[in-house]
Amino acid sequence: MVLNCISRTMHFTTRLVLVGLSLAAIATALKTNRRGLRATDPCTETRRALQLSGLKQPIPHTAVNGQALQMCPREYSCCTNEVEANLITQSNLDFEIQVERKCSLVEHMFSNKSAKVDDFFQKLVDNAKNSLDGLFFRTYGSLYVDNSAIFMNLFDNLKSYYHGETMLMEEIFDNFFTSLLQKVFKLMNSNYIIDDEYMQCIGDKSNTDGLQPFKGMPRQLSMRVHRAFITARSFIRGLEVGKELAFKVAKFDPTHECTKAFMKMSYCSKCQGITSIKPCHGLCLNIMKGCLHDYNTLNSVWNEYIDAMQLILDRLEGHHNIESVLDPFAIRISEAIMTLQDSKLRLQTTIFALCGTPPKANTSDSGGEFLMPFGNLGGMESFALPPSYEWPSNGNGETPSPADLENYLAKLPGSVKRGEGTVEFDLTASREKRSMDERDDTDRKSTRRARRGRRRHKQRLRESDFTDYSMTNVDPYTSSQPNPDLYEYGDTDKTSDPSDDTSLKSLVTEMREMLRATKDHWTNLPTAVCNDVAAATDSRSCWNGESEGTYDSPSVEERSENPEIIGHIPDQVIKAQTIAMRDIIGQLKNVYVGRDPFPSDDESYESSGDYSGSGEGSADGPDEKSDVVKPLYNDPQCPTCGGTNLSTTWSLMALTVIACWLLQK
Repeated sequence: MVLNCISRTMHFTTRLVLVGLSLAAIATALKTNRRGLRATDPCTETRRALQLSGLKQPIPHTAVNGQALQMCPREYSCCTNEVEANLITQSNLDFEIQVERKCSLVEHMFSNKSAKVDDFFQKLVDNAKNSLDGLFFRTYGSLYVDNSAIFMNLFDNLKSYYHGETMLMEEIFDNFFTSLLQKVFKLMNSNYIIDDEYMQCIGDKSNTDGLQPFKGMPRQLSMRVHRAFITARSFIRGLEVGKELAFKVAKFDPTHECTKAFMKMSYCSKCQGITSIKPCHGLCLNIMKGCLHDYNTLNSVWNEYIDAMQLILDRLEGHHNIESVLDPFAIRISEAIMTLQDSKLRLQTTIFALCGTPPKANTSDSGGEFLMPFGNLGGMESFALPPSYEWPSNGNGETPSPADLENYLAKLPGSVKRGEGTVEFDLTASREKRSMDERDDTDRKSTRRARRGRRRHKQRLRESDFTDYSMTNVDPYTSSQPNPDLYEYGDTDKTSDPSDDTSLKSLVTEMREMLRATKDHWTNLPTAVCNDVAAATDSRSCWNGESEGTYDSPSVEERSENPEIIGHIPDQVIKAQTIAMRDIIGQLKNVYVGRDPFPSDDESYESSGDYSGSGEGSADGPDEKSDVVKPLYNDPQCPTCGGTNLSTTWSLMALTVIACWLLQK
């Protein structure tokens, strides 16, 4: 029994001794690692760690003499000169990848948002086109279809302008309203032979001061669309510049000194067999701040760019709101046509005086009266032939001045009767039909009936006999069938689609959040890189560049005081991008204060050139002392905006008719 107890005690003591020896061996090994490798130490862990890093160079099985190493000299090391050379190349690649990865986050963010905003803006234009297409088709029927190329060409030009083509918005609307005047005038005077030469004369005289067929609508519409499109286009351009900057500065090419510092930080510990610890955070920060110093200088201009982009978002939500401009676009064009119809007699008289009275067409046998196939612009109505207005000759055959024309027109009667040698166009039916359509469309905008109405409208189009016309190169028609995807007015923005909740307001909020998230990105770049490759900031067991321990040097901002990086070679790519960024900042600030970012002699925000039919309203630019751009025409949400008031127009017309009737009595 005693012997058995003694035997157990000896066995237990032996085990304790063995455990103690093992712990001592481990402690000695750890102590050796801190002090350095010995000739007989294995390099198994070093080989495994370097192979995982992508190094294919053979690693010694045991430590070799490392005193001749350039980067990580030690008495013994698991790295040879060949391994060290390959590690320098690998470090250069690692450094590039780390910087590119962080820059690519900004690039991808701006790229995705740019595509989303661009798609949204283009769909607004498409929806405005479809809205006008649907409204005018319901109102004018085949008459609109036969002449829809005028309207489709307008939207094509607007898209081209949005995409940055060298076009003047004034010219786009001038051409559109001139073509519209020619077409409508010919339809209103179908009892005359209006040939191409006469149409050309109408186009040439459309800017005459005494004509003004559309009052101030062309100018008002052009200026507002111009500002909205410039703002939208500039914001997209700003996003593209931000994306381009992030892409170009992501191609970082570290200097040789930075590569060596990164290699020492990342791989010297592994050459000593210490593979389980990361570089000290302070060491990494000093290396990154020294090597990425130019990114820090880029940060100030980047923040200025972010602030300028925020200002453009303010404009997109304000008077430069492209959504509020395009949403009532069809109604504005309809109002312009109504304005032209309201002044039909004066228009006819003026054009006959300027271009001469065209020859009369063949008429029916109804005593000089004719049937004018004017579609929904008044229906099939009986009209008496107008007299041939003779222009008083000045004896030398010269064209009279606008002042002479005004004096001549002032002597003409303000109203005429049917059957007395003059013509009276009754367009009440058309006007009432348009007004009812517009009111109905507005009422349906926020109700469930809008969607049901669209389905019924599409079904009516499919079942209609309106299939005998042909059109070429006119979107949205692609065959002899009407476009099955016509939008009813009041559903022109993307929010009308129940499957898509995107609106300009939500999009602006999203853009603001993205811009705020990228502010100070370049100053924070060193920290972002070190958070991935270095130990935590409070770690006491890290590689300090020489051994395992702590890093005592403070993190510095000034390059001249950096203990890890000496010297500096300016990055020419960053310098070039800084210049490009300052250019876009200037353009964005011009847009914000209401100036064209690329002003020309022909058109700018402050331009005051005449438009076809312009004669009312003001297009003055913003006050130089104010950065607020005032809207140019009536808006339900903008009671202070100026513009044409239709109720006032109707009142004046009624008073004119009553006055003429009293004079004749």
